[in-house]
Amino acid sequence: MMRGGVDLTDYLVRILIFLICAQTVIQLRPKKEYEKYFSYLVSLMVLLQLLLFLGNTFAITVDPKYYIEQVAKDIFEIECVFGEN
Repeated sequence: MMRGGVDLTDYLVRILIFLICAQTVIQLRPKKEYEKYFSYLVSLMVLLQLLLFLGNTFAITVDPKYYIEQVAKDIFEIECVFGEN
């Protein structure tokens, strides 16, 4: 066990399961044009999980609320560009 209570193997298993589920969602998207947006969101979520893992491992304070707000802003901007309000 690592200091934050998260083992590297557990983390890798969670990431792999998440990526499999995310790839399934990307494949089931309603339109081909949305693939890049789904991929972008998946990348941000994987990055957030990595930051949380590193934060737990090295006792770094990571505020997930900040990153979730940033993702929400990005989604809002994407919707504004495509007029999907």
